[in-house]
Amino acid sequence: MTNAFIVFIFAAISFLKILLLKLKPISFLTNCLLIFGLMIMVSCSTDGDDNGGAQYSNLAQYAALSSHLDSGNVIACSASAKEDSNLVYTFFYPRTSNYDFKYFVTDSVPNDEKDLSLYKPENLVLENVFQGYLKRFVHPNPNAKWSIVTFLNSQTYSQSNPIQFKHLGKATEWTDQVQMDLSDKLKPKFSWDDGRIKENAIYFQVISDDEGNLLSGTYTTDKHFTYQDSSNVVFDINRTWPSDLIAGEDYNFTLMAVSLDNWVNLVIQKSFSIPD
Repeated sequence: MTNAFIVFIFAAISFLKILLLKLKPISFLTNCLLIFGLMIMVSCSTDGDDNGGAQYSNLAQYAALSSHLDSGNVIACSASAKEDSNLVYTFFYPRTSNYDFKYFVTDSVPNDEKDLSLYKPENLVLENVFQGYLKRFVHPNPNAKWSIVTFLNSQTYSQSNPIQFKHLGKATEWTDQVQMDLSDKLKPKFSWDDGRIKENAIYFQVISDDEGNLLSGTYTTDKHFTYQDSSNVVFDINRTWPSDLIAGEDYNFTLMAVSLDNWVNLVIQKSFSIPD
């Protein structure tokens, strides 16, 4: 509600009081009708204040509110939870200055998953991952078939590619099976095999410390990765060059094997220590 409208409301109330004093006594019902009319005026003035003064019921309308579009620039994927395949996490990389994260889903299988008008807003719990370096939406018992993550950055609208939910037929596999080569103890090597689902297009690796701080986040199409070696890295989310590992310290290796439709088929989590 604008300041001008607030002034108008107070002026209208004052005028009404004067009018009631000058006119002959009127019925209690008429008084109520006059007051009710003012309440409707106030109520109508607040319609559309949500969502920055504009209304939207689907992603196409929301995207149209921004003058600067940067579609497909949000890195995101979804996985079913380890202990409950009916719980779905949607992970994304927010970068450093992004804000106003939103989540949109379809409630049926679309003929075209890129039709933004089919995606409806969903209010979900948002959690930090790797001490906030990544974030995830928590979606319990989803009926959704596809989802898209969006955010604004300095009034620039960005969105992820569509993510297909496969928790009902291809629940994410969680394991600790990874081969580690610590012969070069400060540059450990990791290799792995696909799990029961072989539909993996890319692999996301994270090295974190024992407090969960992300030290390195990289993508490879190979099923092997060496810390501080970018020779087979096709993309990374590192803001600085990964710091040297410290002998005697504990670390964690996390891997997500992701399909072309951004569903995570396999998660590997394994702790390791750098030998002295």
